Amino acid sequence: MGEKHRLLKRQLGKYLSQEHIDNTPGLADFINSIDESYKNFDKDNKLNGHAFRIAEMEYQEITKKLNSEKETIERGVKRLTNMIRAISPNFDINKISEKDDLLFIADCLEEQVSKRKQVERQLKIAVEREKQASNVKSEFLATISHEIRSPLNVITSLSHILLGEDYLPHQKENLEVLKIASNNLLLLINDVLDFSKIESGMLELKKYSFDLHSFLKDLRKSSLPLAEEKNLSFHLNISSELPRVVNSDSLRIKQIIVNLISNAIKFTENGSITLNALLRETKENGYLIRFEVIDTGIGIPADKLQRVFDQFYQLKSNKSRNGTGLGLTITKHLLGILSSKIEVESEVGLGTKFYFELFLEKGDTDDIEEVSSFEPYVFENFSILVADDMAFNRLVIEKILKKWNLKIDFAENGKEAFEKACAKDYDLILMDVHMPVLNGIESSKKIKAVKSEACVIALTASSDDKTKQSVFEAGMDDFVTKPIIPNELYKIIKNQLSKARVSR
Repeated sequence: MGEKHRLLKRQLGKYLSQEHIDNTPGLADFINSIDESYKNFDKDNKLNGHAFRIAEMEYQEITKKLNSEKETIERGVKRLTNMIRAISPNFDINKISEKDDLLFIADCLEEQVSKRKQVERQLKIAVEREKQASNVKSEFLATISHEIRSPLNVITSLSHILLGEDYLPHQKENLEVLKIASNNLLLLINDVLDFSKIESGMLELKKYSFDLHSFLKDLRKSSLPLAEEKNLSFHLNISSELPRVVNSDSLRIKQIIVNLISNAIKFTENGSITLNALLRETKENGYLIRFEVIDTGIGIPADKLQRVFDQFYQLKSNKSRNGTGLGLTITKHLLGILSSKIEVESEVGLGTKFYFELFLEKGDTDDIEEVSSFEPYVFENFSILVADDMAFNRLVIEKILKKWNLKIDFAENGKEAFEKACAKDYDLILMDVHMPVLNGIESSKKIKAVKSEACVIALTASSDDKTKQSVFEAGMDDFVTKPIIPNELYKIIKNQLSKARVSR
């Protein structure tokens, strides 16, 4: 017999001998079957133990996964709750804690997202309406500026014409006042238009080389009459090391300084106005320059030092309340575009100092046109066609051009201008942009299509970039902005006729 199970072997050893087992029929088979049962029991017990251990491991793994999923769900609930709170701060979060149901939370989130999308759609519509309103405002400002500039053109131009003619001594003061008043009105219009451009982000810098010393002297010359009118002295101090030729947007820098000087004169009754220009630092590609405008006026209270830069804010004075309240706002924005900022120091009753520092690139001397290098230009046997629908404008332009011995024909609309330009060879055509029947832009295109060599200069009361772009896209050679300043018109006509004479 083979080896018996240990328990069976122990029992057999107590009660049965091997001889008895061998001599008893069937006993050996019975014992073998019991032995087999013992062995099978051990096997089953081992298998059950192994199965239990595996089941325990699986249970622990499942429990671990369930706990992890529970934590994930809790974090998800928290995040979803925070999202709902962010989307809708007024939402009752207790509703979620009471339900603690992901489906309920998902429904809440979907509802809040839907509301948010609706708000965004409404906001988009509002932005679009605001954009349309801004466009309407810009178009309105462009239109109203044109309508204001047209009669202002007559007033300003006639004041220049009258001051250039013989007048009685007692009339000089009246003519000077007329000129100053019309120029001030023009500055107000430009302030409103520039503020609109700044708001819409359409104002761009145009850099070129210019003589900084001459620029500052011209500023003093143009500002001196306003100061002398109030018996104020005007001082210009240019440091000896200040560079002469620089590159930047001189028009905007002039606008900034003129605004500061105008304010200084407005709020000063006794004493002086001082403009200082100092070199702060020389760099490889340019210069850091400090500009100061100092007055001995009424001063600004400490609590109002920053408010003066707010749009439409006006510092009240018993002597002066005029203006748009936009000058310093525009100055602040312009300096921001030029990567600078305005600073102010003031003491009530003693005066105010506005100052700023600008980085100006090194300029090219060859780009500066020296007026003295040109010989006096004589207009001889030149014919000009003037197209303008307003009789007052034609009268003013005729008075200006006749002084220069130019032969003049007139057209009252773009269609008539085109017909006359086709019938006769004019040396130069002055074309108003806004005219009935056919506007100046379309008329110029038609003229250029027939006579490409024709020289056409635009006359426009609209100074916006869109109009200027349309002028050059139509093939026009240059433009003059109304109100017409005789000296500026003279330079442009001389320049274009010089080119025509050379080409001949």
